[in-house]
Amino acid sequence: MNTAIKPITPEREQELVAKLVDLLSSRYDAGNLYDILRHGLGMDHSDMEALGFQLRDYYEEVE
Repeated sequence: MNTAIKPITPEREQELVAKLVDLLSSRYDAGNLYDILRHGLGMDHSDMEALGFQLRDYYEEVE
């Protein structure tokens, strides 16, 4: 059995990220999603926006 891990293509990576964004957006309300991204994953606001999340109403005052 071949156990070598094949790297994914950049296109496949983008596809998977888009699906993850959609999944998270559909499972969590905006406030909870912001908390998960910001505090759970340590994302900053520019990271969130780059991935397509629209959560400006929930941005904390301190950044």
